[in-house]
Amino acid sequence: MLGLTAAVAAGLASLIPAPIASSLAVGTALLFMGIDFGWLRLHLPQNARQVPQSVVLRGPHTGAFQFGFELGTGMRAYLTTAAPYALVVGAVFIAAPAEAILAGAAFGAGRATMTLTRFASGNRDAWDELLAQRLRLIERACSCLTGVSIVLLTVLV
Repeated sequence: MLGLTAAVAAGLASLIPAPIASSLAVGTALLFMGIDFGWLRLHLPQNARQVPQSVVLRGPHTGAFQFGFELGTGMRAYLTTAAPYALVVGAVFIAAPAEAILAGAAFGAGRATMTLTRFASGNRDAWDELLAQRLRLIERACSCLTGVSIVLLTVLV
């Protein structure tokens, strides 16, 4: 659903001159980084419900697929970082269609990897504890990587 909406938005955004579109993408990425670093307080729209543990526990393949499907459709989209919003904005304003599809696939693969690594860890409680300890660092790293990627795309395009 989000991909279809983003594709329509990208079609409309293609009417915006490239320098303005690039500026909007970079400015928005910086705004989202500011949110992730706590410099700005802004609540972004989301369906703040997590995928239940029962889905994840269905196994490495079925659980990961259902987790990704529910997250990708927005049915359950609790996001702890603003990086996915920046990714969508970058895809809409500056990415070519193939790049946007690749970005969406990479996001989905990243979310599925989380489920797979948790399942493969052998000690899910320890995995959850380690994630809780490092979540802020992971969120900020993702935000920075997304922001840098958007800036690089605007420079290279």
